[in-house]
Order: sequence, then C-alpha cells, then structure tokens
Amino acid sequence: MAFIVDTRIWESFPGMILVTGYGEGLDNAAERPAVLEELRKVEEELRRSWGHENAQSHPHVAAWREAMKRVGVSGKKFPSSIEALAKRVLGGGELPHINAFVDFYNLLSLRFAVPVGAWDLGDLAGPDVRLEISRGGEAFVELGSGGSMAVGAGEVGYADAEGLVTRHFVWRQAERGKIVPSTKRFFFVSEILPEAGRSVAEAVQAAFVEGMRRSFGIDVASALMSSPEQRWDW
Repeated sequence: MAFIVDTRIWESFPGMILVTGYGEGLDNAAERPAVLEELRKVEEELRRSWGHENAQSHPHVAAWREAMKRVGVSGKKFPSSIEALAKRVLGGGELPHINAFVDFYNLLSLRFAVPVGAWDLGDLAGPDVRLEISRGGEAFVELGSGGSMAVGAGEVGYADAEGLVTRHFVWRQAERGKIVPSTKRFFFVSEILPEAGRSVAEAVQAAFVEGMRRSFGIDVASALMSSPEQRWDW
C-alpha cells in the first residue's frame, strides 16, 4: 500500500510537511488508562498555558484559517480539527474517550497544536490512501451520520477507491475508516504548516513513534513528506 499526494496539494499549501505513519498489530480493544490520564493532563496544561485570546488566535491555528481561505474555504465555517479540539478544551470541556488510539492521537494534536488523524486500513477500499482534490461526485458519509452525500469538485481531502474520507482537508472525517476497538492496521497523518515548522513536525513524529511503542507495544513506520514528494510506500 501507499500514500499518494496530488502535486497540486503542495502548490496550494507551500511549505507544508506531512507526518505520516503506518502500524499493524494494534490492540485497540484493551483499556489503557495511562493514555487517557495523559490526555487529561495535556488538556489541563493547554488551559493553563494557551496564552492566546481564543482557540483561533494561536499561530498554528490561525495559519490553518488563512491556508484554507487561500483555497476558497471559510475557516470559520469549516474550522480545522485542532481548532475544534482546542475550543472545546479551552471552554472547560474534556475530549470524549472513544478508544485508546483515538485518545493517543488527540493528545498529540493538543500537545503540539496541529491537526492529527488516523484511519483503519481494514475499513478502506483499494490499495492506496490519497490526498487529492475532488473531481466532483465522490461519496462522503460524515462521522456519526448515516447518510451519504456527493461532494462537489475542488475540495482538498483524503480519499480511497470508494470516495473521500475527509472533507475540507482537516475539517471532518468520514464514518468509513474511523478508528474502532477492532482496528489492527492503520494510517496516521499530521499536517504541519510552515508557521509551525520542521521542528514541530520532527517532534510530532518522535512522539508518535515513541508513544506507540511505549503505550501500545508496537513499532510503527513513519516518514516526513514535503514538496515535491508524491508517494510513501509501506
């Protein structure tokens, strides 16, 4: 399998780095209280140290609003996943406990103030995961929704052979491919804009690799991708 990036993505998001990862043999059915405890600590630390007027005022988050605006998407209407998470936590809420791996990648997102996501490869179609621009008509079933919709042309999103598995890049994931307790094989990604920089990308990668070994007992493959790279095989 491979992760394939449309070259137009690099043109639309100059200087972006993608932290990619692949793992197999995941045991996500077990409760891992240490991971949930770490998530709660990260939430508390974020509230204490955010240092900005609101979620969207953080430089990493504001950069996503500007980046999406450049491709014709309202960051206010379609906020990045990190903006949505930070807003909830800054408002005094806790992120819901879904399962251990979701807890883990959410805590990475909050710790580094960047979008992070993952997909169950056993629930995706076709040999590859792609980051591309929609042609129009691709199917999308929003997370938590039972109905499918056809996406218009020109949207940035992750996709497999059957349709899109995100909309508006880092806004919303699909129901298909979501991480569940039975997930064994997964693809992981974190999108790092130049306002965050390579040092943050490297820190996210190190925390992902080390955290999967420490908390889940598995070794994962990972790579940093940037322009003009188009393919990462695992």
